[in-house]
Amino acid sequence: MLRVNLYSSLQMSALPELIIGKTGEISWKLIPLHSIEAHREILTNDLTPIEKKEMEVHSLQKRQMEYLAIRSLKNIGFPSISIAYKPSGKPLFHGIKTEIGISHSRSFALWAISDFPFGCDVEEIDERLVRVSQRFCSHEELTVIEENVSTKSLTKLWSCKEAIYKLCDDPGIHWKTDMVCIGVEQEQWLFSVRSFGQTKKVVCTVIPVENAILAFAYDA
Repeated sequence: MLRVNLYSSLQMSALPELIIGKTGEISWKLIPLHSIEAHREILTNDLTPIEKKEMEVHSLQKRQMEYLAIRSLKNIGFPSISIAYKPSGKPLFHGIKTEIGISHSRSFALWAISDFPFGCDVEEIDERLVRVSQRFCSHEELTVIEENVSTKSLTKLWSCKEAIYKLCDDPGIHWKTDMVCIGVEQEQWLFSVRSFGQTKKVVCTVIPVENAILAFAYDA
């Protein structure tokens, strides 16, 4: 994982505080949204006219910064390719084989690419997950994670299931019963996943970064 104080795209747009990493064959970039907001003008200049209009459609400042963050990260390697979306909302590139992943949290934007299907997520450690844990995981599942379940471990589990949901792209998948953690070895989490009538194994790589958790899900 590489921390970059100043990173320039082909258009020389500064992206301070950019964090670059690689998880297996998945390359990713993480940027704090406050950094995007501080450099909004110069980053907006790198957007295409269509992207500028799309950003302005969002009325909320945070949504505009999320949009600008992802397009700025995308433009580092793919300045001439637009992000499209499936009806489900899953992002993709038309015409090339590169798989892409997008995620936002309160404070971060995550952009990832790979040559094979994956799902990704960024979450900030959140005490509220303790109150709703029974909605997305079982007691048996929690015993697999660790003996004394912490807020951090619950955030890791939630982030993994978010990433798996994006990987499967199955609107009918149930978080508690269809995505079950069956093993943890350091930061490699193994899940049994039932999607579209079939059961498969999915691996999630979990990466703590500052006060956030990154998760990358892919077929085992």
